[in-house]
Amino acid sequence: MKLSEAIHRYVEWKRFCGRPFETGEKTLLGFLRFAGDIELADLSKRHICSYVRIHERQVPRLRNKYYAILALFVRHWSLRGEIRAIRLPRPRAINRDVLLPHIYSRVQIRRLLNNIEFSQQSLNCMLDGRTVRAFLLFLYGTGAYVGEALRLKNSDVDLELGTVKLRRIAGARERTLPLGRHLHQILRDYRSALPESYRASEMFFVDKLGKRLNPNTVAKTYQKLRRRASIYRTDGFRVQPRLHDFRHTFAVHTLTAWLNQGKDLRRMLPALSAYLGFARFATAERYLRMIPERFRPQLKALISTRI
Repeated sequence: MKLSEAIHRYVEWKRFCGRPFETGEKTLLGFLRFAGDIELADLSKRHICSYVRIHERQVPRLRNKYYAILALFVRHWSLRGEIRAIRLPRPRAINRDVLLPHIYSRVQIRRLLNNIEFSQQSLNCMLDGRTVRAFLLFLYGTGAYVGEALRLKNSDVDLELGTVKLRRIAGARERTLPLGRHLHQILRDYRSALPESYRASEMFFVDKLGKRLNPNTVAKTYQKLRRRASIYRTDGFRVQPRLHDFRHTFAVHTLTAWLNQGKDLRRMLPALSAYLGFARFATAERYLRMIPERFRPQLKALISTRI
């Protein structure tokens, strides 16, 4: 297999998993121009290190990003037996702040929903307002990854039983979730409002042509909607609120509701981890530090009983 074909297939696979992968594609195409269209089996550590070294001189801070993209590309094809494993140097440690998720307030979510009609009124918009509304509420109501929602098929949603099957992607297990009463009705209304010809589509969420949603289109549509709703971060991070943050918002709002109801989080955290598809139950504990300040006494008591 030629390097060009391997890159093309890898980019297609990434987008099938729901990732835009624009930066990754540019990096890999730049590497293709540098190394030439060689046989994938002839790819070596020397090719990768030379390419990264050249760009490191131009923009040093991007060194680890190039290494990460190329390392995942090599790992992808080595696991499939198309290339031998290549041991790349470890990324250099850099000092940077950890990006904390943006937790949407319910007021912000209502503002987003209220602005959908105006944001999608142009005839050039590929996504209908009903699709955008159902998609956002699905993310918020299930805590699903964006990629899981983009890959959702009609066969995965049982509107009679009120369940949804989320297929396995990187970072989450395959699981079947019960739908809340309100979300169940929203999905019913969305499917019944679609034209008959669109309902024959294999995918659950479709664009105005009845085709599967394009990840790039969804991301750009949401950022336009977010700006119209005047939702911005105020904590100093340059990265503005993302679609992925609906998953974190679901977790934090769920924990907050449980604390209001007086439930024991030691028993409930494993359930939240399983619902979100985490491989380890302890992973959901990171959301404890994101809940509102008024619950700090309960959390301190919880932590002290575990020590």
